[in-house]
Amino acid sequence: MKKLLLFIPLIFLIGCQSDNQSATYVFDGRSMEPTIYDQDHFVVDKDYYESNPIQRGDIVVYLYDDNQKHAKRVLGLPGEEIQFRNGTMYIDGNPLETEYVTQDIKGSDPVTLQEDEYFVVGDSPSVSKDSRHHGPIKKEDLVGKVTKIVSE
Repeated sequence: MKKLLLFIPLIFLIGCQSDNQSATYVFDGRSMEPTIYDQDHFVVDKDYYESNPIQRGDIVVYLYDDNQKHAKRVLGLPGEEIQFRNGTMYIDGNPLETEYVTQDIKGSDPVTLQEDEYFVVGDSPSVSKDSRHHGPIKKEDLVGKVTKIVSE
């Protein structure tokens, strides 16, 4: 059973092990609950997107804010218009039906993603700092895809 944290910790990742193709990290924070919990370990395939497309629903690790690594879920793809209204994410005017995001999301102005941009959101958006705060992420800032989660 997971313990409930009474504070919002930083949401950057602490690296554990690494080789040329994969890396293992420890997640720090609550922004990806219930998928990844604070102190869960997970493996990132750093070469995955060299031969596979980035898809909606993928959990990715990316560099942001002085090269700190963050893990979030890809919800918006290049060329799409993203907006939040009435607690729902809309893509090109259509509501996103997803089991990933488990909380209502506050409203926002529309954002149109460029050809190399992705919109990422934590599964627990009320405590997540993500594309709603720092804007879309670029493909060049992706470290890789989360391929395995090991709960503590």
